[in-house]
Amino acid sequence: MIGLIFGILELSIALSSPFFGRFLTRIGTRFTFLAGVFTVGVSCMLFGFLDWVPVGIDFVSLSMAIRIVEGIGAAAYITASFAIIANEFPNKVSTMFGTLETFNGLGLMLGPLIGGALYFALGFGFPFYVLGGFLLIASLVAVFLLPKQIEDDLPITMSYWTFITAPTVFICLLCIAMGSMSMGFLQPTLQPHLEKNFQLNTFVIGLVFFCTSAFYALSAPFWGWLGDKYGHSLELMIIGCLFTSFAFLFVGPSPILPFETKLWLVIVAQIALGIGTSAQMVAPFKFCLHNVIEQGFPNNFETYGLLSGMYSTCFSFGAFIGPTVAGSLVAVVGFPMGTSLFCIINLLMAFVVFLYMCSYKRTRHADTVKYQPLSSEEYSVSYGAIKKNSF
Repeated sequence: MIGLIFGILELSIALSSPFFGRFLTRIGTRFTFLAGVFTVGVSCMLFGFLDWVPVGIDFVSLSMAIRIVEGIGAAAYITASFAIIANEFPNKVSTMFGTLETFNGLGLMLGPLIGGALYFALGFGFPFYVLGGFLLIASLVAVFLLPKQIEDDLPITMSYWTFITAPTVFICLLCIAMGSMSMGFLQPTLQPHLEKNFQLNTFVIGLVFFCTSAFYALSAPFWGWLGDKYGHSLELMIIGCLFTSFAFLFVGPSPILPFETKLWLVIVAQIALGIGTSAQMVAPFKFCLHNVIEQGFPNNFETYGLLSGMYSTCFSFGAFIGPTVAGSLVAVVGFPMGTSLFCIINLLMAFVVFLYMCSYKRTRHADTVKYQPLSSEEYSVSYGAIKKNSF
């Protein structure tokens, strides 16, 4: 039941993000962002008061209700924030997106540390009061700092089906979901594995998890900078999948490897997982945005909202599915075999992106040749032939 209370947040984000992405221009991007942050802040503070509710059906029902509302608020401001970044920084989308993911990684690092310290010192409710109050203050500050977005009167002309059936969008969203699932796989499974094989205490296990978040936060701006400066987003997606495959190959380790598990190997695998999943998250966004615009989607907030909503949906759906599948899979086949299967899945993802990259580059090359203008010499020869054969 505890897992469901935690997981319902990601499921709520996944289900509500398409709505905000689809109607972002109707609701207003700025209002969506501010209302979302405010809703999450209030929900977080309310969750702290659950300590006063008797354990039982009332506690579970109120917990799930608050988490669902919190997920809706989170979907609103996450979707709006991605669209605002695409609009405010059109030439540095990947860099700014990588920076955003850096703070996501910092939150994953510092959240359990600070929350645990506040819980230990002041009790259950205080971490939620502090975080909720901080978010309410942040929403108030954003009222004055966030610029007005000119997009409210744009007509809605596209459907989600038209958008997600574009091959570029499908491949990119699949890569994002795979990266999120890979991050979530080890959340419920790595701690029992470390306790069983190395008899580590909670603090040391937390440091092992810290490696993933730290290198996710450190590498995300690097992938964004590479994407903006050199392009090659598909290649970066493939590299990310390969890093993640490497992580799952050695964290178990896989039964095909001729050695037993070692703590230093688990730490290296966690570092590789942070680096790989950050590439899987950062690289697709700008590539997907630019290519759907090339394919005829308007370069405005409507497209930004659709892509942002789908990104948030795929990320949250992967974060919900990953831990859910991991627990059952590891219970059936064991931790080494379960991580090996995820290694294979990420390798298949890399292969799918590689095939698409080959097709994409071949198509672009054919279009370039087809529409390449004649040189002056070729034009002179062609014009002379026309004159010679004319009456």
